[in-house]
Amino acid sequence: MRPISVIISIFIVLISLNSAASVEEIDSVYEWTDYQTYDGIRVEYRLEKCESGSKNEVWLVFRFTNTTSELKEIKWVPVWHSGEDCINCDRLDDYEFNHSLSLEPGQSLSGEACVNQDQRFYIFSHFIVIHPGMPEDKLTSFELTRVKVK
Repeated sequence: MRPISVIISIFIVLISLNSAASVEEIDSVYEWTDYQTYDGIRVEYRLEKCESGSKNEVWLVFRFTNTTSELKEIKWVPVWHSGEDCINCDRLDDYEFNHSLSLEPGQSLSGEACVNQDQRFYIFSHFIVIHPGMPEDKLTSFELTRVKVK
């Protein structure tokens, strides 16, 4: 009896450690991270979980801040990668990937994971829980290209 209880205890500890590690991994990127500053427009990003209703997703969310005392407009095209594959490279000239944003002096605008109505502020990363038929792809990198600031 004793060896079985030891094995069960070890199994429970391992499950607890694995769950905590995956949650910590996602939670550790909830802080805003500087991406780059373009002529006074600071671009930051972070991952956010959306577990609202039937959603179980992780999104890469952007924040744009005008650090100047002038009205600025930034234009860009995002490029997404999952592993070695570029997800949208064959569509970079499509209207949906050409973004622009005007910012008043000192203004900051950002997205929110569960409110993904404005594609300028987010990129889908992955599903938290994978059910049969769902893609297992995960966003591994991104870059903002063709950036112009006026």
